[in-house]
Amino acid sequence: MAHELGAAGGGFLWPRLRLISDGETIEIDCIPTKSASREMLLYLANFRTRVSAAAFEQAIDHFVSLVVERIGSHDDEFDTAGLWREVLAERSDSERAAQRRIEAMLGRDPGEAEPELLSEVISLGNAAGDGDEIAALCAVALPGEVRASADAATRDGTHADPIASSPIDLDTQDVPHRRGYALAGRLRAARGLSETQRVDSEALGSLLGLRSSTLIGALDHRNAPFALLRREPGGDRYLFRSENPLGRRFEAARLVGDAFAAPRPWHFAAATLTARQKQQRAFAAEFLAPSAGLRERLGDDRSDDAIAEAADAFEVNGDVVRHQLQNQGLTDTPHDPWRRAA
Repeated sequence: MAHELGAAGGGFLWPRLRLISDGETIEIDCIPTKSASREMLLYLANFRTRVSAAAFEQAIDHFVSLVVERIGSHDDEFDTAGLWREVLAERSDSERAAQRRIEAMLGRDPGEAEPELLSEVISLGNAAGDGDEIAALCAVALPGEVRASADAATRDGTHADPIASSPIDLDTQDVPHRRGYALAGRLRAARGLSETQRVDSEALGSLLGLRSSTLIGALDHRNAPFALLRREPGGDRYLFRSENPLGRRFEAARLVGDAFAAPRPWHFAAATLTARQKQQRAFAAEFLAPSAGLRERLGDDRSDDAIAEAADAFEVNGDVVRHQLQNQGLTDTPHDPWRRAA
């Protein structure tokens, strides 16, 4: 409900307009009023689109400026002009602007996040090398849980593969899931893997500097809020959540995709829906179960048995294959690239 215009309340009969951000873009869903509704006002528009966060903010700024100008010197019980001046003053203060951004990503109203919480989130963001990503994570997990999980990561690897220190450039203007697909294709080519070849656990582990036995058999931390690759001078540290070998492979692939996309102290795979996490999921699906390989193996057969056999062949969960078929347009089932491809 926090994402819907109706949550603004105020006694207005708002349309069912839903706004969801992944940090880069704003997804906008407009849902028409049900025909059987007894509301006095019915909304007919039915669409889904997305715009960049920068364009969205620019449009909102322009709209509010028009409203302030329209109100002019007329009585305004809300003091819209004064509130807008306050917003603009906060934006000009880099420290307060950063604080407001963190509060928003934590799901808190302006000024309502505890100073101790803000301080801990900022500290974790500095350690991880991505404050926005940590703020999004701390909206669903306590900062203490995040720090404890990071501290629980263990050192049990070989030397990291040299290629992992050379990030692959991506088109930052492209949407996250397409960046993930492109990264998977380019990394496969760099590793000498064909478009249809399975990635075994030894090859996957080597990309993280992990022995395959460690990748498959290391202690799981299922209560942790993420899987983690923590880069440190004394040696990399690892933490996995899944106790299932297939789930472990998918987590590892997500960490590989994150490491090759951009170097950071922490590479983590979480359940949040930020652009970075969407890109990871798309990368892992395409890297482990490439669409070309699925086309070759499945042909026109989309039966449960065929999907299960393909999943076994590529050592992934059957849901990964199903999502790949949907998100890559390899099935007649309607797909949702906004969420599933992520």
